[in-house]
Amino acid sequence: MKKKTLVSLMLVTFIFVLSVSALADDTLTIWHVYTTDSDGKQIVDQAVKATQEKFPNLKIVSSPMEDGAYKTKVQVAINSDELPDVFMSWGGGSLKKYVDADMALNLNSWLDENPDVADGFVSSTVFDPATFNGNVYGVPGHGIELFATYYNTEIFKKYDLEVPETYEDLKEVIKVLRENDIIPFALANQEAWPASFYYMYLVDRIGGYDAFQSVLNRTGGHFTDQPFVKAAEKIQELVDLGAFPNGFNGLKHGNAQDYMLYYSGKAAMTIQTPSFIPNMKNEAPSVYEATDIFTFPAVKGGEGNPNNALGSPGGSWFTVNKNTENKEAALEFLRNLSTEKAGMALKEAGLVPVQKGVEVEGRIPVKMKELFMAAPHIQTAYDQTLPPKLGSFHKESLQGVLDGSLTPEEMTKEWEDLAKEVYGEE
Repeated sequence: MKKKTLVSLMLVTFIFVLSVSALADDTLTIWHVYTTDSDGKQIVDQAVKATQEKFPNLKIVSSPMEDGAYKTKVQVAINSDELPDVFMSWGGGSLKKYVDADMALNLNSWLDENPDVADGFVSSTVFDPATFNGNVYGVPGHGIELFATYYNTEIFKKYDLEVPETYEDLKEVIKVLRENDIIPFALANQEAWPASFYYMYLVDRIGGYDAFQSVLNRTGGHFTDQPFVKAAEKIQELVDLGAFPNGFNGLKHGNAQDYMLYYSGKAAMTIQTPSFIPNMKNEAPSVYEATDIFTFPAVKGGEGNPNNALGSPGGSWFTVNKNTENKEAALEFLRNLSTEKAGMALKEAGLVPVQKGVEVEGRIPVKMKELFMAAPHIQTAYDQTLPPKLGSFHKESLQGVLDGSLTPEEMTKEWEDLAKEVYGEE
């Protein structure tokens, strides 16, 4: 009797384990931050649909969540080794942590066997932010992103202003706008990253693309080098000139407070991500019609090419969990991000596709793609490219420079000291 009970218990346990295993095998989980159509959620939705058609018996769970919640959730998942089958990152340091933890699938052999995937994109550079030591770990999951300066052409025309070609020209534009009670740049910096656009452009224009790369890769550069110090000095100069709205460090981008300043005509310019395009088109169509874009002006004596741009050649990258039980389906999802249908989904969202075969429409998207394709280098955002600790310090310390609680020298020294700690240097 006892032997029979033991056998029955073992059988029940075996069936339970099989059931749990089958559940895992039959579900493909995907995490990302695209919660709305204006974010480009359509590209994920169409890739899920196409994957579902090939794997009809598979349950695919796409879980969009807001940026902050997503970052918290994936960090917890890393620590507990419970990442989903497919997950999103912004490339650079935000992806490298998964690679270093041996949680990301190396895609090299798959890409070699499936050349149509890479060929689906406008340039091979789209894989750069997801490549480490020659190995590719992600496929672009969004459109071309160029962090452009948007400006109201009617305001510029009213005050006889021209697009500034140099930083000195920009200071003159700021002066004229302030004299006429117009905020030069709509900036809402409570989240800390919006002001980073201005700083990163200044570093590039002063020191060139290699200034940051040499620090990132620890090939002789330091955060105490002149491009980083001088860029911080110019950031303080912009504050003193009144380039930003009062209380900008307390204004919230998440509440669109910067958008509202621009929409209302209280501000003449703003540096934004491409998601500003569909939002503005839907929320303030007349302002959209009066808006054009330019890249940040050159700095006299600087080494940076004024055609260099900030942004991303893919917006985000989707990576397969190395330990997924649905590798074939996960890779099929990645394949479906490279198709013309994926590009059409981005186009419908008002964004600029990175996939081939899709004609870009709309004055601003067309110009954005032109600027993107003309840029010798595309600098990805520091907070996503650097190791997380250094990226967070950059944003938080820049707020200190902006409010005067940190000097440029203090900020850059502390940044370099932290870098030596993070990189394990003496």
